[in-house]
Amino acid sequence: MKFYRFLNSKDVRMHLEAMEYQFSPLEAAWVVYRSKNAALQDKHKAWRSIIETMPDTEIDLEDWEPRRDSLHAFLQEYMAMESRLLFAFYDLGNLALYNYYEPDFDSVDVMVDHRGVYYDLKSCLDDALKAGDAPFVDLYRMDLTSGKRIRVTFDRQRSPVRVIPEYILWLPEEELLRGSFFRIGGFRRFPFRIPLPFQKYDLICEPVPDLELYDPGYTLYEGPGYTLYADELDKEKVDLDGLTELSGEVILMKILREYMKGSLSLRELIDRFSHEIVSQLTDACQLFGPIKKRNIPPASETVRIQDDDFPF
Repeated sequence: MKFYRFLNSKDVRMHLEAMEYQFSPLEAAWVVYRSKNAALQDKHKAWRSIIETMPDTEIDLEDWEPRRDSLHAFLQEYMAMESRLLFAFYDLGNLALYNYYEPDFDSVDVMVDHRGVYYDLKSCLDDALKAGDAPFVDLYRMDLTSGKRIRVTFDRQRSPVRVIPEYILWLPEEELLRGSFFRIGGFRRFPFRIPLPFQKYDLICEPVPDLELYDPGYTLYEGPGYTLYADELDKEKVDLDGLTELSGEVILMKILREYMKGSLSLRELIDRFSHEIVSQLTDACQLFGPIKKRNIPPASETVRIQDDDFPF
């Protein structure tokens, strides 16, 4: 099986496919898990393909714990856990409450933007998909009998993309999840050296739909040409020449990029940065109308504080 389609970044996907990059079993398993677009059944199909067609290997990734003797065994356990939790999520035999949130793919235990409580799954999912244009939505189910909570991410086709238990009430699953190398991310070094298509000082970001509150995370690439951090596999190059309008942040990053490449002196960088920031602040102030002049009393009328006024 070709695993390129599970990569979130179009640029990284095209780059690796062009060079016919061969993923190791561990890399392939992690890329499949990381996919934001693949349905859960497609992920399981890919993991079964790894088990059937790729050699087994131990999971021993430096400071990522714990060590496991068999990747194949881990994938079997993980798929069984997800299937068990998904079955429980759809269970209509017990009373349950449902609510939905905007998804956070970089976290498995942080909830954001609570959106209401429902007594049935269908109504909750219907309203979640109607609430906005986000490509995904997180639904939570709390079983009123056991108190257990399950979180499932759905795409707009109503297919489950990811399923996660709430740790504190799913103790048998906790070790499997918390010790999973699937949770590689954050600021810790990525253990795989996967080639990237970016050149030094390329402006890169994480592309997303036009969501009002989403920060694409613009940054200048300074890496060695392969992955140092997990989120680099989600990045795409910003085509500065192809943009008709530049946001304030992108304009500042473009100026910084010119300086880093040696096209600007430090003095020119400071001058252009200062001019651009003042310009952006002026534009922002105009949105709120004219600024009222404050009545500031002359110095003779202001209260003068002496050192003796302080008790310490």
